[in-house]
Amino acid sequence: MDKKTLYLSDLDGTLLNSSQVTSDYTNYAINKLVNEGMIFSYATARSWNTARKVTNGISASLPAIVYNGAFVIDTVSGKRLISNYFGEEVREVIEELLEKGIYPTVYSVSESGEKFSYVKDKLTKGMADFVLSRKGDSRNNPVESISELYTGKIFYITCIDETENLKPFYDKYKNKYHCVFQNDIYSGEQWLEIMPMNVSKSKAALQLKEYLGCERLVVFGDALNDIDLFECADESYAVANAVDELKKKATDIIESNNADGVAKWLIRRINMSEQKKSITELGNPRKPQGDAGAEMLEGMNERHSAVTGWALSFFEFNENDRILDIGCGGGETLRKMSEKVSDGKLTGIDYSEVSVRSSEKKNSKDIKNGKMNIIEASVEKMPFDNNSFDKVITVESFYFWPDHAKNLKEVYRVLDKGGKFIIVADIHGDAQLDEKDIEGIKKFDLFNPTLNEFKELLENAGFKDISIHTKEGEKWVCAEGNK
Repeated sequence: MDKKTLYLSDLDGTLLNSSQVTSDYTNYAINKLVNEGMIFSYATARSWNTARKVTNGISASLPAIVYNGAFVIDTVSGKRLISNYFGEEVREVIEELLEKGIYPTVYSVSESGEKFSYVKDKLTKGMADFVLSRKGDSRNNPVESISELYTGKIFYITCIDETENLKPFYDKYKNKYHCVFQNDIYSGEQWLEIMPMNVSKSKAALQLKEYLGCERLVVFGDALNDIDLFECADESYAVANAVDELKKKATDIIESNNADGVAKWLIRRINMSEQKKSITELGNPRKPQGDAGAEMLEGMNERHSAVTGWALSFFEFNENDRILDIGCGGGETLRKMSEKVSDGKLTGIDYSEVSVRSSEKKNSKDIKNGKMNIIEASVEKMPFDNNSFDKVITVESFYFWPDHAKNLKEVYRVLDKGGKFIIVADIHGDAQLDEKDIEGIKKFDLFNPTLNEFKELLENAGFKDISIHTKEGEKWVCAEGNK
C-alpha cells in the first residue's frame, strides 16, 4: 500500500472461527504477511490472558487492544502499555446494580495482579457458565462478601442476566459510561458491559495507530461493540456473519469468520498492491481487455470500494430510483447501489466488452430478476431517451472520457429534471500527489482536473447546485451537480 497501514481485526466472530480459535489457514496467511512487512494486530473484548491462548498460532508481536480498549498490551512481555480505570464513581454503579439484585463480575488490578471478582453464591446461569469456561484462570476470584468486589483499581464490569433486568441499566448508564449491550455469540446470553467513558476500541485503535506511526487504519469486525471502531477507520469490513447494524457501517462485506474471511481479504489486498502496476498495464485501465483486464477489474472492485462508499453518501436514495453507472467496470458500484433501492432500475454502461461481462457476473441475480441491465456503450452517445435517469454516477472513469465538455452535455441530456450526477475519483489536481500518482497520470494519459475545473466543467454543461467534496486525509474528490 502507498501509505503505512495498520490492519486491525476483532477476534470472536471475526478472526476466530466458531470453535473460538484461529484456523491453520488464518495462522499461515497472517504470519506470512506479517513476515513480509504487514502491520497487523487485533482489538477484542477478551482479556490478554484468553486472547493470547486463542491466537497462539499467530506470531505477530505488535501491541494488542484488549477489554474493548481498556488496555493496550505488549504481546511479548504482557505489560500494559496504556491503561484506563474507573474513578471512585464506580462504587455507585456497583451499589445500584446490587440494589436491584444484579450481581456483576468486577475486573480490577491490584498488587496481586489482575482479577475478575464475583460473589460466588450469587451466580446466574450465564455467569456460572462463564466461570466454568475460565476454569484454571489465574484471574478467577470468587468472593464471599460484596465489599470484596471493590478491591483494587476497577476497569471493567460485566453483568450476565435477563434482558429485562439489564436494559434499564444500559439506558441509564449509556451516556455516562461506555456500555455494550448485546447477546454473547457463543452462549446467546444477554450481557451488559460497562467501562469508563474514555474506553473504546476506537480510541485505543487511534492510539495504537499513532504509536506505530501508521497513516491509515483498516478494520474488521462482526458485532455491535465494533461500531465505534468502524466509524474511526479509513476502511472497515464486516464479515458475512456480522450483525446488520455493523454491515450498514462497513466499507464492504467479506467472507465469514468460518471461511477465513479476514485472512483471505488480506492476502488479496496485499497481493493486489504488489501486482497493481503490472496488472494495470496489461489489463489496460482505459479499456480493459483479455484475462488481465478481468483480473484488473476484480482488483479495482476492492481498491475503489472505500472511495465509492464515501461518494455514495452524497446520494439520497429512493426505493424506485432509475440509476445509471457510466463506466461500470467490475460492477461493484452497481452492486452497492442495488442494496439501497428495492424497487428501482439500475443500468450500467461500459465500452469495454470485458467490463460488461465482469459487471454481469458480479450482478447476475439482479440482471436475472430484471432489476438491472448492463450494456456495451460509450458516454459519447448513450442509447437512452432524454430525462431517463434520476441519478447518474461515474467512478474512476472520468479520467478517460474522450471529450469531457461534450460528454458532460450527453450526461445532462439523459438525466431527468431534479436528478443528480456525481463524478468520483481517488485523485484530483489540487491534491498532494506522490511520485506514483504523477507517474500514473503520465503513463495512462489521465485527465486530472483541479477542483475549480470540475466546477467549471459542470457549470458549462448546464448543471446547477454544484458541490465539490473532498475527504480529509485522502486525495478523493466527489463532484456533484443537479439538473
